[in-house]
Amino acid sequence: MGEKKGKDTREGVLIRDFKKEDVDCVYKIIEENFPRPWIKEQILLENIFSYKVVLEKEGKVIGVLFGEIIYEEANILLIAVKKEFQGKGFGKLLLEHFIEICKNKNTKKIFLEVSTDNKKAVNLYKRYGFKDFSIRKKYYSDGSDAYLMVLEI
Repeated sequence: MGEKKGKDTREGVLIRDFKKEDVDCVYKIIEENFPRPWIKEQILLENIFSYKVVLEKEGKVIGVLFGEIIYEEANILLIAVKKEFQGKGFGKLLLEHFIEICKNKNTKKIFLEVSTDNKKAVNLYKRYGFKDFSIRKKYYSDGSDAYLMVLEI
């Protein structure tokens, strides 16, 4: 982790490193966005490639991005914004931040998986140049499929 210390993105909004003290807030955000949320132990897991940030608005955690940057490739594992703040550009801020970090690290590709039913997220990723290259059938617990998407940078 390391070099994403407090990036001001707009007034009252900050992207900063995830801290273990954020686990309860992050868990609530994930829980309200996904049918089978991560458990707190999963949220706390890290490896040497982990990249975890939260988005704060006026001192409160309202968004989260977890990913991995593995040399020339990166993975977005999770982006979520508190329901009451969705549709206001905060997911885009997190995505743009991660893309910028990856560019600075000379990453060539960013991968992600997204439910084919999540049209808002699919459209967001496509606006940023992600292309779907495969489908994982019945990937999610509800039986829905996942697009595998990639952005070449």
